Amino acid sequence: MPNDNEFKTIEEQITILRSRGLTIANENVARIFLLHHNYYRISGYSLTLRKNDHFFPGTTFQNIVDIYHFDQELRHILLQYLEIIEVKMKSIYAYEFTKAHGATGYLNSSFFTSQEKYDKLRIKSESQKSLRLPHEAYLKHYINDLQKDIPLWAYVDLFTIADISILYSISELSVQKAVADRFGLTMVRGSDLLGKLMHSMAIIRNLCAHGS
Repeated sequence: MPNDNEFKTIEEQITILRSRGLTIANENVARIFLLHHNYYRISGYSLTLRKNDHFFPGTTFQNIVDIYHFDQELRHILLQYLEIIEVKMKSIYAYEFTKAHGATGYLNSSFFTSQEKYDKLRIKSESQKSLRLPHEAYLKHYINDLQKDIPLWAYVDLFTIADISILYSISELSVQKAVADRFGLTMVRGSDLLGKLMHSMAIIRNLCAHGS
């Protein structure tokens, strides 16, 4: 790769790639792709196509483009299904928690096992509430019209998949078991499979959303 601290034009980048054994059939296509996707970003997609910064014989620029597009499509597929899981998790969690503690029980920190994590989530969600209030009809309804605390089944929409994962992890064991049971997962000897899955999905979701 070029020196990290030295600017290289697109033409210089193409020259470097060719000097390392990469076949570039259509220079104009390569020029546009490099400009739109960043040399340093796409270099990561060529790691399996080279060794010691030299491409294997027969490797083409199109090979890199194909790997890049495959990764892009995979991220989109993962995001599609992660959204379905996120909505389901929020709905089931809100249902089981409010069944146990009422519509606004989430405002009582004693129902959670970590005051520190609870406080961080509340600060974050309240910040989101303030930012989204001018644009979200359901927030305007509860805050401006009814002037009431938002029930969890509505408030949960302010949480990300990472937030709901954390909220689940600090909930009482009885609530965790009830939620896990809805997913067909049994908690055995303190092993929380759903919690581990949600944590992993939160990481994957963030990677996909930021194009990693």
